[in-house]
Amino acid sequence: MPGKRVCRAKGASRKGVSTVVGMTIFLLMFAIAVAYVFMWSQNSGIYIDTVKKQVDFERSRLTENLIVTAENMTTVLVENPTAGVIVVTQVWSHNNMTWGPGELGIPPFSNVEIVGDTGWVGDGNFTVVTYRGNIFSGGIMVQIEESTSRSWEVTWYWNDTMNQSAHAAMTWSQMNSSQQIGVTYWYDLNINYKWDYLNNPVLAKVYNMTDVTMLGFVAKTTLIKLSDSASEAWINYYISDTSRVAIIVDGSGSLLWANGPVKIAGEQYSVHEVWVFFDGYGKGDVQLRLNIINATFAR
Repeated sequence: MPGKRVCRAKGASRKGVSTVVGMTIFLLMFAIAVAYVFMWSQNSGIYIDTVKKQVDFERSRLTENLIVTAENMTTVLVENPTAGVIVVTQVWSHNNMTWGPGELGIPPFSNVEIVGDTGWVGDGNFTVVTYRGNIFSGGIMVQIEESTSRSWEVTWYWNDTMNQSAHAAMTWSQMNSSQQIGVTYWYDLNINYKWDYLNNPVLAKVYNMTDVTMLGFVAKTTLIKLSDSASEAWINYYISDTSRVAIIVDGSGSLLWANGPVKIAGEQYSVHEVWVFFDGYGKGDVQLRLNIINATFAR
């Protein structure tokens, strides 16, 4: 009808607008959530891959092993005892880089000789650095320390016995440069030493070995007693008729020639210093057999 006004409900219009806004907000939140999940998944994948690579790297690093041996003051031998290739990047000596930068692969079960660069100053002790960051050391002093550990230090001497009526054993303090021959090392608790001067013309000639001269040594070591205080450690020995031995434990005992086994008393794992004085003279074989029970080297 003319003049009739049509009225629309305001509530319905507002309801439609709020629905659109709500849907928009929901879609926006969903998109953000999807993007976050995607980013989280991607970062997690990168993180897991990084961790896996790091674990593989550490596993490979832990399997590396090199044996470093000094051949002289300027040359080092690097041995790879493993089944994988080990890459060396640097070699140092005396706080100076003797070789590098660069990469040198050491093949499995092989060795490579490395000579220091011209002009560097070394001290015969070397440090080798690998691509994976491992550091291995070795050298002249290290080899000397290893060779003298777990051992007897043996000083050899000779003397004319014509002026030794009592034929007493000599201590290191009584030796002089004319009597001392040299120093060697033994690595076993069981010693079997035998020498016949008549069949050794070199020593007989150099040291004038006759019926009235003697060849002997003073051997020193440090032992750990393995048995408890209820039982002793024993030093047993056998000598030939023309040989004599004196054994001193912890500074006590007599330099008179021993005539039976020597015991080491003390608590379990107690440490003891042992000295063995030995010489032989006259005709025939010079021989010593030494056996130690219930003890081991302290180093």
